[in-house]
This record gives sequence, C-alpha cells and structure tokens, in this order.
Amino acid sequence: MSVREEAVKLYNEGLNFAKQERYTEAIQPLLKSVEIDPNYVNAYSLLGKIHIQDGDVKRAREYWLKALKIDPYNATASACLEASYPKPLLGGVRSIARLATFLIVVALIIYVLFQLKTLANKTEVIVNKTEVIEGKTKEIEQVIEEKSAQVIESQVAVTGQQNATTNVTAPKVADQAIEGLDKGSEQIAPKFAAESTPAERKSDVPNTKEDLVEKYNQAQELRANGKYTEALAAFSILTQTSVSHRYIIGNSYFWIGICYKTLGQPAEALESLKKVTAQNSYKAVETKNEIKALQRKLKK
Repeated sequence: MSVREEAVKLYNEGLNFAKQERYTEAIQPLLKSVEIDPNYVNAYSLLGKIHIQDGDVKRAREYWLKALKIDPYNATASACLEASYPKPLLGGVRSIARLATFLIVVALIIYVLFQLKTLANKTEVIVNKTEVIEGKTKEIEQVIEEKSAQVIESQVAVTGQQNATTNVTAPKVADQAIEGLDKGSEQIAPKFAAESTPAERKSDVPNTKEDLVEKYNQAQELRANGKYTEALAAFSILTQTSVSHRYIIGNSYFWIGICYKTLGQPAEALESLKKVTAQNSYKAVETKNEIKALQRKLKK
C-alpha cells in the first residue's frame, strides 16, 4: 500500500468518527494521516473543523492555515478560516438588512396565503348558500307542483260527481241493475283492454312531460266519472313512460290499485299499490292504509 493510500485510509477512518460526532476518536487517525502525508490538505481542513466543534478556535485556525499554505485556493479551508473571525460592523448591518428583507418577504407571503384562504372560504360559503337556495327552490317547486296536482284532482273529482249526479234519470231499481251489469263488464274489460297491440300501446305512451301531465289529467277524469276500466288502461300506459316526474308515476300506480280495488280485484290492487313510494308519489301515507285494508281483506 502506498503512502497516499495509507493516508487516505486513515483520513476516512477519522471522517467516519467525525460524522458520528466522536471527535476525540477522530483526531488520532487524522494526525497519523498528515504525519504520513504532510501535504494532505483535506486532513488539515477536517482537523480544523473538529477543533472548532470542541471550541478550540486557535488550534482550528492553525490547521486551516496549514491547509492554505499547501493549497492557497482551497475553498473549504478558506471559508472555514473566514467564518472563524468575527464579522465587521458593516457585515453585521448587511446581515440584519438581509434578515429584515427576508422576514418582510415571508410576512408578505403569509399575508397573501391568508387572504387567499379567506377568499376561498368565502367562495365556499357562497357556493354552499347557492346550493341551499337551489335545493329550497326545487323543494318549493315540487310542493307547488304537488299542490297544483291535488287541486286538479279535487276539481276533476267534483266535476265527475256533478256529471254523475246530472246523468241520473232512471229509477233506482234500473240504476242498480245497470250498475250490476257495469261491474260485470268492467271486471271483464281489463282482459280485453290488455289485448291491444304492442304498437298501439307504444304509441300511447307519453314522450314529453307536457304529454304526460295531459294524459294523467285525462285518466283522472275517467276515474272521477266512474269509468274505472278506461282509467285503469290509461294509468297503466303512463307507468310505461321513460319521462321522469316527481309524482305522476307513483300516483298512477296508486290509482291503478284503486281501480282494481273498485273492480273487485284486490290481489292486482295490492300488487300495484306496493310500487308506490315516498320518492315517486305524494300518496305514500294513503297507500299504506290501502295496503293494510287489502291485506286484511285477502286474509279473510
């Protein structure tokens, strides 16, 4: 092993001790390193750093001066030696000015970030309020729409009752006989109504919201006039539409159930009423009562 290699080996050993802050143990291999190779600049620089860590500034400067004597342009030794001397007043003022500038920049950055965060929070609040307003608006629209539908249903029911009262001219016995015939024919009628072709049924299915509302009102009028068979067919067609609506689909299932119940078909009525929910109809409470009544009737 050459002299240089031996010196490098000892230097690395001292460097490892220094990295572990075992400075006392690091000094011996470094001293041996410069003893073997008196021109080993890095070893002198490291010895200076170790002594400055121990607070021995004088000894540290001696080693850095030795390093600079061998290599006057050695950056490490030069920087360490310069740092070991107190800075002049002007340098201190410059340092303070730099620190003040740095602190001002940091303060400005913090202020800007704070303002951005405040703005983001305000924007979020505005967005949340907008969403709440939109939600309330939709709820109000739904309530108005449902109330309007209920008013229309009430008007249709009253009109139907008036028409029924006006059309009563035959004797009571004849009415009962006709009613019996009507019920018999109505129980059979759904079977015939179901025999319409798929093309005919498809053409009757509403494709727009306006058409859906119009045909729903027509079906309500048929029901109010006591034409349960025709109303049943009309409501059934409405349930086949792909047009979304807050209450018409669910209400149609409700009225299908009522028509089946009136026509003496409780099992079919129960099956249709079970399709009514609070999400597709405003008759969910009435539906539960009807289902309970039908279930009691079917158990008898």
